[in-house]
Amino acid sequence: MRTLMKVGAMAAWLLVTVSRVSAVSPADEAAFLDAYRAAFAAKDTAKLAGFLYTKGADPMAVDFYKSMQTQDAGKPGAVITLEALTPKDKADAAKPKDGPGGPMVLPLVPTKKLLVAITTEDANGKSTSTSSCLVAESEGQLVIPVPGRAK
Repeated sequence: MRTLMKVGAMAAWLLVTVSRVSAVSPADEAAFLDAYRAAFAAKDTAKLAGFLYTKGADPMAVDFYKSMQTQDAGKPGAVITLEALTPKDKADAAKPKDGPGGPMVLPLVPTKKLLVAITTEDANGKSTSTSSCLVAESEGQLVIPVPGRAK
């Protein structure tokens, strides 16, 4: 009987874990990308800020993330993609980072990485600059988590 209860508890835990991991579908990812691309192309700072998950975030980090999002917004030649995290990305995301007020951590576990590559061409040639930020799931939606102070 005890073994049966343990197996049942494990099955319930797996069901909850799997449902949480798969809460965001490929269609949700495509919708996130389409909305982000549209806001980026329009240089819509309010919509870009709306992608940020700021609950528990450090105010200075929020300002930094907002400025980084809008720095190249509206520039032509932007290619915006959503990619899987590498094991190195996952390990790095889990580590506290030094911040202005001490160690900072992400409030959500990231699941993807948003890459923004902008190619420019001028008399000196062609160059591409790439920036990235981590993306996580919150309440069935993809968001960009902003770090907060480690507890």
